[in-house]
Amino acid sequence: TVKGALGYVMFNDADTAATDIVESQLSGSVSVAHDNGIAATLAYGTQDLDKKTVNTSDPSYYYVKLGYAWDAFEVAADYGVHEEARAVATDHEIKTFGLGGQYDMGNGVSVAATYRTAEADVTGINTEDLNLMAVNLRVKF
Repeated sequence: TVKGALGYVMFNDADTAATDIVESQLSGSVSVAHDNGIAATLAYGTQDLDKKTVNTSDPSYYYVKLGYAWDAFEVAADYGVHEEARAVATDHEIKTFGLGGQYDMGNGVSVAATYRTAEADVTGINTEDLNLMAVNLRVKF
């Protein structure tokens, strides 16, 4: 099975005095799942800035996820890189990595665990990695 999506938007910002205005944004992804249980997703996106300040680059990201499912089990790992996300600062990069697993107990009940880390590399700022661990129980009704 192959599924994909592509999106494009143009923004109309009337604030003529502002700088680093998002003028347009493009994002796309494609996912592939095979009957043998292997699945993958690739995604990419970018923004085009208008009236850029000195040393400002257009923000972008890419993301990849690999997964495998067998019997009642599912596992997946993902990795993403976000460059120049405007909310933080210029000249930076944020990397994310995650691992997760799920067990379907049947009758709409499943248990899962996940680990995620984010590492920010921002020029001139000391940062610490962010680590997240979670477990959950899901009951569909």
